[in-house]
Amino acid sequence: MSQPSRCFVVALSLARQEFHLHIFDRSGAIHSLGHSLHRAADLFTHVIYTLTFGSPDILGFDPTFIDPTLSPSILYRPRSAPALQMSRAIYVCETAYTVLCHIYVSHLIQGRGTSSWLMKKGKKLYVIKDYWTHKGRKHTEEQILVKIKGLLGVSQLVEAWTIQTEGANETTDWLWPAFLVRNMEFKTHLH
Repeated sequence: MSQPSRCFVVALSLARQEFHLHIFDRSGAIHSLGHSLHRAADLFTHVIYTLTFGSPDILGFDPTFIDPTLSPSILYRPRSAPALQMSRAIYVCETAYTVLCHIYVSHLIQGRGTSSWLMKKGKKLYVIKDYWTHKGRKHTEEQILVKIKGLLGVSQLVEAWTIQTEGANETTDWLWPAFLVRNMEFKTHLH
């Protein structure tokens, strides 16, 4: 809740001369096997280096959310998009919307992670709803809003977008293979 620009959180734990990596995302928590600080000193050094100097996406930041109150080293925007000065913004594709206020945030780490924002673009006000939906869902919120378009008293869909990371849909799947400790059933969530 305190870091709305996060897609996932990476944590490092140290206990009994061993270190573990932990990732918490919308599908749950995954953990690495333990590694000895002494026998895997090079690996530990790489982990510390990555956590200190890694790119924003590797550290779990949402590349579509810009917050100038954070360090400039973790700001991101599409290369072709103009920079917004001194205001938080959310990009939908390459369109920037200025954040006016946070309307709602889910209190859960696992699940949809719904967050709603009151936004402004030009003189018009919008609401952006950011969430992670279950990949196997038969009907998406977008499909439902398209079917009831024009119905009085119902929010009207302006644009829907599945966030892309390196040309592919952003899902919770991409983190698992390197960190899975045992075979567990995770639900894939799509951003």
